[in-house]
Amino acid sequence: MKRSEGIEFLCISLIIITVFGIYEIKQFETPLLYGIDGPYYYVQIHSLIEKGKLKYSDPPLAFYILYVFSIIFRDIVLGIKIGSVFITLLTTYFIYYFVKRVSNDRIGGIIAAIIFTIYPSLSRLCFDFIKNSMGFFFLMMTIFFYYRSCRAQKLKDVMLASISIVLTGLTHILDFAIAYGIMIFLVLLHITDRRMLKRLVPPLIIGTFLLALGFIYEPVMGGDPYKGISYVFSLMHSGITRTSTGHVRVPTGNPIHIRHRAGSLITLVGLPLILGIIGTIFSIKCLNGIERDFVLTLSLILIMLCLPINPFQFLMRFSLMSAILVPPILSVIIGRIRDRGLKIIVGMIIIVFIMPQFITQMNNIRPSITIGEYYEIARLVSNVPKYVTFIVPDTRLRYWIETFDVNALKSPMEGGRLPYILVVENKIFRRAPMPPGSKLIFYGKYIKAYVIQVRPIRR
Repeated sequence: MKRSEGIEFLCISLIIITVFGIYEIKQFETPLLYGIDGPYYYVQIHSLIEKGKLKYSDPPLAFYILYVFSIIFRDIVLGIKIGSVFITLLTTYFIYYFVKRVSNDRIGGIIAAIIFTIYPSLSRLCFDFIKNSMGFFFLMMTIFFYYRSCRAQKLKDVMLASISIVLTGLTHILDFAIAYGIMIFLVLLHITDRRMLKRLVPPLIIGTFLLALGFIYEPVMGGDPYKGISYVFSLMHSGITRTSTGHVRVPTGNPIHIRHRAGSLITLVGLPLILGIIGTIFSIKCLNGIERDFVLTLSLILIMLCLPINPFQFLMRFSLMSAILVPPILSVIIGRIRDRGLKIIVGMIIIVFIMPQFITQMNNIRPSITIGEYYEIARLVSNVPKYVTFIVPDTRLRYWIETFDVNALKSPMEGGRLPYILVVENKIFRRAPMPPGSKLIFYGKYIKAYVIQVRPIRR
């Protein structure tokens, strides 16, 4: 390794270590895991440790990685809090080296590394949608080796790109969809170039095989490929309902709700969409060869993810994927500025613009329950027999109850063993009617529990 390359590596490592420290300070503000899905990861890893398999069907790789961290630290919560952030931030290396090669500029690479680590959507993903953020590491690995296979024309890079897309698919479906989409776009751009297709097609074939296997054998990708079908159906029927006579009706909704929704959409996708358009124009006008094709492809995918025609529930998740697409596109554009001083100034302005949003996002991240609620759940669970079945319609509460290794279901329709204990939030102004014969057995500040007289459903 040359001395300059060693300095680059140390510089990127310093960025990663600094941001890792910031993330971990936030992680350990509370002993609880963050977001609605935080306790879900605990349940999955606990099941791996105790039973050797996942409790819920899901792409398995992220859980096995966090399982290793949990074994190392001898604590599941520690394993999740440290392992998830560590793997996510390793993505920074691949972003730096990709942007450096595409823009032929170290400063552009460093700016990309900084933007990625403080990008607001990344912090949201890293604390709440952990699999998605961990999948960025394998997604960016796929992009980097796919690019290098086109430039260096080495079989090793083709093999590494093929392995990377498999690892991406075993982690998260949305990360896999982007990697797979990139490959399809690039193959179409070089459809008449046989020499290039020899390097582009093999990883795409491997990705296609994995996708097909995911449809056939659920444990491979946890049934996530079917979410793609769900997306297509939602796209086809978005905003359209039919009356009893078969006439099409587009719901109008509450004007205040519509304005709020439109405002949220503009905030979430407006700037990434504009950047995608700028990146598309820039790649066509200012780049050549495979560099143009990669930046063009990333820009087009960013545009597709941010188009308002996407169903709102999908658009919310799609917008978070700008965390992996915006930094390389933006930094390649900056890296192509010829004046070194101007390049640094533009990069600093963008970082200063992003920083307040990052701080706000970090401040807004919190666990799905308070520590008081957690202690009440612990008290409830400790006061009932182990064999009972908890009925918890609220997903947020159910995942936390499951961390105590008890049987918790959403509804009696899912089966379970008597007696049933219904757990609900103790909200004074939202009192739902209880089933006949229900008996109150726990009344706390945050939750209350009833023994309910319902027969289990046998299938």
